[in-house]
Amino acid sequence: MKKAKYPVSLLVMFIVGLTTCRMDMGLGPSVDLEGPSLSISSPANRDFVNSVFDITGICSDNVNVTRVVAEDIDTRLIYPAEITGGTWRIHIDMPTDKFSPGSVEKTFRITAYDAAGNTSNLSVAQITLRVDLTPPFLEELAI
Repeated sequence: MKKAKYPVSLLVMFIVGLTTCRMDMGLGPSVDLEGPSLSISSPANRDFVNSVFDITGICSDNVNVTRVVAEDIDTRLIYPAEITGGTWRIHIDMPTDKFSPGSVEKTFRITAYDAAGNTSNLSVAQITLRVDLTPPFLEELAI
């Protein structure tokens, strides 16, 4: 009686194919559904600052933080951050000609986004600062 060579070789090829070929099953690469976290390092809430100042902090995400922005709550102006590793820095130069001399309270909402555009409650922080808009002056000294 002759033994069938083809069915056994087909079975061996099928087993080898299953064990050596990578077969991705499911929905493909994982989907990022988590928002980043963000905190403000400086200045402290309600601090006095000059008209030109930086707001700094740290951020993290399960994938990558791609954007951090500050929004001036009153004017809706958006200030982008520079992100380096897990830290961010937002440089703000207040337009002093739009305010009378003295100090003004400004509130900024800082938001972090990841590559998928995700945010969460941990992605948002708010800070209120007292911005000193008084121009420097020199008094004449009597000698």
